[in-house]
Amino acid sequence: MEIDLGAICGEKTAAQLYNAFGDDAARIVRDCEVERLVKLPGFGRKKALAIVRKAYAHLYDEPGSSILTGQAEDVYDTLQEFLSGYVVTAPARNKLLAYIPLTNRDLIEERQRYFQEAGALYERVRDRYGEIARTLGELTAIREPEIRKYYDYVLLTDSNEAQSQLKNPHCDVLFMDTPDEAEYARSSYSFVIYVAGTDSELEEYGEQYADRICTLAHFDLTTLIPDQAVEKFMKNECTLRALRDLRAMLDLETGILDSLLDALARYRAKDGAAENHITPDQFVDIVRKKEGELNKRILNALTERDLGIKATRLLDLVSSIGASDDPTEAIRRSLPVEFDEVYHEVVSEVTSEIEDATGIDASSLFPDSFSYPISIEHEPLYDLRRELETTDFKSRYDLKQTIASFSKRWPDIEAMLDEAITYDFMLAMGRFIHENGCSVPEFVEDGMSFREATNVFIDGATPVSYKIGTTPHDIATSDRIAVLTGANSGGKTTLLETGLTLQLLAQMGMPVPASEMHTTIFESIRYLAKAKSQNAGAFETTLTSLVPVATDSGKRLILIDELESITEPGSAARIIATLITILQRNEDAYAIIVTHLGEEIEKLCTVRIDGIEARGLDDDLNLIVERQPAFGRMGKSTPELIVEKLYRSSTGDVQKVYSEMLEQLKKR
Repeated sequence: MEIDLGAICGEKTAAQLYNAFGDDAARIVRDCEVERLVKLPGFGRKKALAIVRKAYAHLYDEPGSSILTGQAEDVYDTLQEFLSGYVVTAPARNKLLAYIPLTNRDLIEERQRYFQEAGALYERVRDRYGEIARTLGELTAIREPEIRKYYDYVLLTDSNEAQSQLKNPHCDVLFMDTPDEAEYARSSYSFVIYVAGTDSELEEYGEQYADRICTLAHFDLTTLIPDQAVEKFMKNECTLRALRDLRAMLDLETGILDSLLDALARYRAKDGAAENHITPDQFVDIVRKKEGELNKRILNALTERDLGIKATRLLDLVSSIGASDDPTEAIRRSLPVEFDEVYHEVVSEVTSEIEDATGIDASSLFPDSFSYPISIEHEPLYDLRRELETTDFKSRYDLKQTIASFSKRWPDIEAMLDEAITYDFMLAMGRFIHENGCSVPEFVEDGMSFREATNVFIDGATPVSYKIGTTPHDIATSDRIAVLTGANSGGKTTLLETGLTLQLLAQMGMPVPASEMHTTIFESIRYLAKAKSQNAGAFETTLTSLVPVATDSGKRLILIDELESITEPGSAARIIATLITILQRNEDAYAIIVTHLGEEIEKLCTVRIDGIEARGLDDDLNLIVERQPAFGRMGKSTPELIVEKLYRSSTGDVQKVYSEMLEQLKKR
């Protein structure tokens, strides 16, 4: 689906995105590639997230995360971070970013079905999930090799028409004016490709010296010079192998990947060459080793023979040297015939050994007549090495073409990678569902309730149940507005955030960590967290943002934590009571208000007041708290228990002070 970046993030930001990413900009935003967006100047993570979420909302005509106000968006971000901990790959984490709270019931229920499939998938492979996750961790995005030139190749043409079209960054192009250029190409390059055009006149020479022949009309550089395609496959071999292994674990088809990886393995092992194949370097090493052995063996063979030379022979040798322009040749002619016999015998043996070891005719490597120490003929060795390099190159060329032929399957491979990312995401969410005992929430028109819900941000959290409005749960009255009171550190804020987290997950289309949940799809969700400081500005800002939320139409969930923390206690009770009355008049409003002013509020308005109570102190003087709220009953505050704890842990005059405090508290 196409998106209009200008409509989503403004023309200036859209221009910045297009300048950075070109035609890929819209896709990067649509695919939630936040890690690429944050690299741009002026793009922090918050701005990048806002853009991708707005893009998703734009695609589906949804308000998106804009339904969250106050600190609700902060909790949503924390939830996203928590869920991303289950995901292995970066693209799957990006996929998670698209899951914003929705208001469209059809879309939400479509997502619910998707996540039910995710849960079922995880259960099927749960015993193998550790291995699957490790394999997923080996997947990376497909990387392109650097463009480079391959000096073994040359494109030879005698066509003016073809010459300009053949220019490319990967190999030389040689124009053939005369047959000499064809001979030069043959002697200078390992692989000659002759390309004929409609105006070619020297085809017979091109065809004579070329390894491959084609017409300009059928010219395909990737097919004829497969090295760049091979490098791409080799650069991504680890990902391709991990993808194959993953698909095998998930019982998916692996045929293409099996064939490709087999070809790559054969290429690396050079199995594509001829039988008994030997590399040019190996050939030279064998020859050099035999060269050293040859001199020793000739010396040993001559030593074993009795080659005593008479005085007359030595005098003839001295005379020959004095009269000759070539003393070395004169010495050679004067040596006994046995020297030549030994030389040819040992050279023949060594030549046969080289040929047996390499399969290459080595008869031209050694001089025809005796010399000492014997040295290899360098020009024949160079020619043989060059011939072997060409043979080796050509034998590997066919295998490279086989590998390059898989290039047309890159779209299929990319689709498999996308599928793997989807599996990563689904398995991650399936694991979240399994490990948190999640259930699918059911939607109602006028309320929110849940049973045995846990806070996913707290290890070992105590399950709690709660209700506001009208739902099938009969755990409490159907009041839309409720006040939650009780002990410090008793879990009031935790309950608010638990309810908020469940609601976010429900509207994201995900299962929730509760045994049951019934809830309304809210058009606005407001969370007012406890203020960290008390000042007139904070009080004014809070009221300015809160009153419209309380009076606007449209289903809305409002969660308020200790509003009294931003103003004087005496005024706070009256303000909260007034706010409760306004909320009660708005039939679209549903609210939970946490406060320590329950007794004062009860005198000012009629509202359901629930309580979380501390029952006492344990042997270690820790508070014993009943985390489950008691519905319709004021929760006892904890100052008395805190003072009792301090009293029991102190002595002397300090203990006496705490004793007096306890007496005063008991008079209330």
